[in-house]
Amino acid sequence: MLNYTDYLPLEWTPGDPADADDKQRVATNLYVLEAVAAVEDNVPGRLHEEQPELQLELQRLDAKLQLLMDMVARLLRREESFPQRHAVRIAVDLIEVAGDLPGMSPGAEGLLSLHLHPAIPAPLQLSGSVVDDARDNEGHWLHFQAGPLSDPEKEALSRHVFRHHRRGIAAARQAGPPD
Repeated sequence: MLNYTDYLPLEWTPGDPADADDKQRVATNLYVLEAVAAVEDNVPGRLHEEQPELQLELQRLDAKLQLLMDMVARLLRREESFPQRHAVRIAVDLIEVAGDLPGMSPGAEGLLSLHLHPAIPAPLQLSGSVVDDARDNEGHWLHFQAGPLSDPEKEALSRHVFRHHRRGIAAARQAGPPD
């Protein structure tokens, strides 16, 4: 199963997932996943050899945009408090959350809200249930399975997971073999 590990602000809201407004949740989730992809996509790096002058201009504009997004994100963080960060392993079909969260135990249903990127104030919201828990050498993990996702949500989440998984592999290769 393709996944990646991160340390993200998240919040668990116990309750019946059927109470959520599915259309609004789907629209928000698609916005969040598309916004994260836009922020994380590195287009200027691909133009380096093809059109160096265009690449320099895009880097300049990208730096200005990143500064603006950082300023807005800082302002929003002052207004809102982000939930506590937790280690997570994210896959399309399963999200593992490290540690114990109040009300989150095997069999519990609710809404898992994940803040995927600090520049994007809206969280990815997934309704579902905790299907299991397990311990490994990294600690205690709760296994959350989201309820049915729309096809666009599945596709966007799959791209997100693949992008992060691929970056993790690239970072491991650059770090080289352990001594």
